[in-house]
Amino acid sequence: MAHAAADPSWNGGAELPIPGTTVGATARMRLDVAGGGAAYVTVMEQANPLPPARVVYVDWTGAISAGFGVGGSMTVQSADLSQRIDDVGDGVAQRLNRLYVAGRRGGDWFVSAWTLSGQQDTGFGTDGWVRVTPPGHTVSPSWPPVLRVDPDGRLVVVGWVVPLGGGAGRLAYVRLHPDGTADTSFGAAGTGVVLQAIGREVDNTTGSVGGAFGSYPLHVTGTNAEGLGFVTAMGIDGVPVATFGTQGVVVDSFAGCGRGITGANGNELYVLCQYPIFAAQVVGVRRFTIDGALDRSFGDGGWALVPASTSANSRGQTIGNVDGRIVVGGATTDATDIFGGPDWDAAMWAFTRNGQLDLGVGERGVERIRATGNADVVDLARAAGPNGVSVAALVTGGPSSPSVSLTRRVLSSAPATTSAQPLQTAQRVLDTRSGVGAPAGRLAGGQVLELSVTGPSGVPADALAVALNVTSTESDLAGYVTVWPCGTRRPTASNLNWTAGATVPNLVYARLGTGGRVCLFSNVATHLIADVTAYFGADTDYEPLPAPERIIDTRSPTDANAGKVGGARLAQLSLLPLSVPAGRTRAAVLNVTVTEPDAPGFVTVYPCDEPRPLASNLNYVAGQTVANLVTVRSDGGVCFFASSTTHLVVDAQGLVPLGGGHRPLVPTRLLDTREGQFARRTLAGETVFLQVGGRAGIAASARAVTLNVTATEPELGGFVTVFPCGGGVPVASNLNVGAGETRANAATVGIGQAGQVCLYTNIATHLVVDVAEWFPGRSSIEPMPVPVLTG
Repeated sequence: MAHAAADPSWNGGAELPIPGTTVGATARMRLDVAGGGAAYVTVMEQANPLPPARVVYVDWTGAISAGFGVGGSMTVQSADLSQRIDDVGDGVAQRLNRLYVAGRRGGDWFVSAWTLSGQQDTGFGTDGWVRVTPPGHTVSPSWPPVLRVDPDGRLVVVGWVVPLGGGAGRLAYVRLHPDGTADTSFGAAGTGVVLQAIGREVDNTTGSVGGAFGSYPLHVTGTNAEGLGFVTAMGIDGVPVATFGTQGVVVDSFAGCGRGITGANGNELYVLCQYPIFAAQVVGVRRFTIDGALDRSFGDGGWALVPASTSANSRGQTIGNVDGRIVVGGATTDATDIFGGPDWDAAMWAFTRNGQLDLGVGERGVERIRATGNADVVDLARAAGPNGVSVAALVTGGPSSPSVSLTRRVLSSAPATTSAQPLQTAQRVLDTRSGVGAPAGRLAGGQVLELSVTGPSGVPADALAVALNVTSTESDLAGYVTVWPCGTRRPTASNLNWTAGATVPNLVYARLGTGGRVCLFSNVATHLIADVTAYFGADTDYEPLPAPERIIDTRSPTDANAGKVGGARLAQLSLLPLSVPAGRTRAAVLNVTVTEPDAPGFVTVYPCDEPRPLASNLNYVAGQTVANLVTVRSDGGVCFFASSTTHLVVDAQGLVPLGGGHRPLVPTRLLDTREGQFARRTLAGETVFLQVGGRAGIAASARAVTLNVTATEPELGGFVTVFPCGGGVPVASNLNVGAGETRANAATVGIGQAGQVCLYTNIATHLVVDVAEWFPGRSSIEPMPVPVLTG
């Protein structure tokens, strides 16, 4: 399949007209990460007076979803008609079960909240609405605000405002709590509003917000009244980043920049520009470093250009990072129309990381999407599908209605073969007892440790995430650890909980942040150990969240599952309230924590539309706090069964599609040494060879598995190491247990020779192993002349 060919799995490869859009309508798009490439399309009609904006939901197959709003379309207006939004730019964002829309009406900004079925969510602000115009200002009529949602649920609204009495315009940042109240911790004024000058006296501007993974610093680009581009960097605390340019602002000396911005690799910023070539204009891209300096090693002296041999004229409207390539959407022309003006075709281009035009895209490096009447690609986003990584492109313009359409183009014809790349042996990247990865000594309580994961560990620099087994040991107090991508706000979530003196591990699927690092925070002093067992490459179909998100906390009276669960009372979670088309299912990666249990017991996590399996994910005793990682099919809802009453806390870490590189299973027991042919404790120093390939729905050619490993009834305190059979026992552990304890932990591990996974124990203990998911990609199995334990 050629680069940028139409994706036949989406609407049969055809453009999808957005119903009801008329000539002159403008539109933007935001992909729904929980919908496998589904999209929210905002539409603004050009009429006098302006009608309310609309949001249209397009599912992953390219069909208008009838279950959203009325026939797939939601009008951004309150039921009593007293509130509405007329102009929405990049102002749609989804978090969990809520959809936010930010936009302009008259001289004011508003944010409204909706359910995922397109109904008003009255739990936000006043009956679902909040006015967010900074006091004493009016807003730009040409730049509707941009909306972003932080990983912890706080909202950030960014745009251009002007004082009511006149004067120089300013960028305005407004941050809200998830309930719509002002976040007074943002900025120095205690109002949740920050105004930022950009170093020039200006009257108006247009621009966009972007950055690496949409994280902090929050970067804004635009053009000022003199036509010069600017880029700003705003810190997580609402204070401009002083090390970026001049007090957080870079004003480019070149006219025509600031039309869009995107980030890559945590330390690169790409800004979209128009570049003059004699009497023509072509698309240009500039790359800036993390400190705001122009990177002159990119392209030709800092410029990547669409050459005149490709397009006599080109204009850029949107920019994005798609699997390491910088993709620009806009329009191109080589001809004039019947009136002698340019005949613009909607188009897109892709640049490599060194700034060269990818000539494999379309014809001579340009992919023409629509060749009728002044059309533009006005928004784009990465979307994975069965035919490879594709670009969802939103097109506006044309001589007839509907004038807005959505299309999918396959950018890379090589779909990901697996979501996880297991390492041959686990690699220890952190041990504060001996000074590996950090200075020797306990991590102090309240301290953040920045851990470099890529490089010598075998994890490539372009990896997206890692499977990291994190262990706390020798802590004098009970505590917790949070793991998240460096460069983003520390989330309200935990990955690991322990009691004083205990040695406790947990598996974490950690997204890599700035410079390939993950950050670890402990609320009390403790030693930390971390082992990498696998990584997720740039072509992965695993979608890690920007940071963990808390989605269940039964201790909170406002939680839908408030109160202890146990026995007949299940906790239930609906991650996908909208219907999922047949043949397209999703799974969630969750960190599940038990706290304040009333008696010993266990928790089983499973799809609500399946019978509860004979398996467990967590084991606990009265009063214990313990966590474990779980991957579970989520399109039918997720159920949490506890055998005795306890509180549950659940943090989402990511989402995966089924049928691609991830194959989540209903948990299935592979081994229980308390019964069956083994029926004894393992011996201290013994290695158990467990057959996994070809069992319990796991393909014989599987590359890796995620197992839930439980140690129970150990005679002494010790550890368990899980590794691919055929190699030596690595210097790493997956599970630590005290004498007489029952403790579980997840382990993502490569499958070794003869389709086996090995488990080494340094103590006598019973082992219970359940399989949670497997990863395809292994091409052959080599027999190994050793006894095989089949469970």
